[in-house]
Amino acid sequence: MLWFQCLPITTQQILSPSTDKLASLALTADKIAEVSGVRTCEVESARLNRLKVQISELTSAVQQFQSNYKRFRNASPHRRKQVSSSVEEKADKSRESSRLFVQDAKSGIRYLIDSGASVSVFPANRFDRCNRSMLKLVAANGSSISTFGIKTKCLDLGFDRLFNWNLIVADVSRPILGADFLERYGLLVDIKNKKLIDVESNRTTRRHLSFGSTLGITVLSGDTQFHKLLPKFPNLTNPSLNIVPKSHGILTKGPPVFSCARRLTPEKLKAVKKELRNFVAQGI
Repeated sequence: MLWFQCLPITTQQILSPSTDKLASLALTADKIAEVSGVRTCEVESARLNRLKVQISELTSAVQQFQSNYKRFRNASPHRRKQVSSSVEEKADKSRESSRLFVQDAKSGIRYLIDSGASVSVFPANRFDRCNRSMLKLVAANGSSISTFGIKTKCLDLGFDRLFNWNLIVADVSRPILGADFLERYGLLVDIKNKKLIDVESNRTTRRHLSFGSTLGITVLSGDTQFHKLLPKFPNLTNPSLNIVPKSHGILTKGPPVFSCARRLTPEKLKAVKKELRNFVAQGI
């Protein structure tokens, strides 16, 4: 019976055990629908009313949340800080100058080329810090930099020759090749074309360019109390000497002066040869 399958489930469950005729079942189904229809309508109506109230409350809460979020976003100091920090970052970057870095092909260490530094320096490790030196370096901002001896480096910067140089081990963050190194080997810095030029061989090598600030390292500050005191006494630094002619004579009588050559120990001989090679490389 197709009409029986279209009845509600509850009505089907009630009429299933019955053995009455079709007309009697239809009449019973109508009565069940009359009784249960009003109740179902009332229940569904109450449920819909509750859902409408809940949806209305939820809509109001969402609208209030969106309104509060907009006010919080406009008044958030974090957003103002982001904007100001971006502006400050651009301003700081505009104040920074381009710096050229060269890399030693042997060790892979990158050196900052700083023509504003009077001396070349190398960062100290924890072992170097055990041997503090009396020499003090001074940065451009006037701060003092501790030193810890000297290291000799043989640098391969991409030219046809090697560069031997003594670098001062100091309390710095990165190795720096200063004006002393550039002057000795005749190297020119071309920031625009990102090149380091060897005047002697007329060769160039392209290097890495990045932004940064220079330390401006010097051996001694020119603004100490001693520098201010010396101009008051110019005779101390520029003495007037009375040149007196002198003559020197060599005695030619008697046997010539003679001294036996003495062999150096292997350790001293090795150290002397190393220093002599450094002197020859530096043109001394």
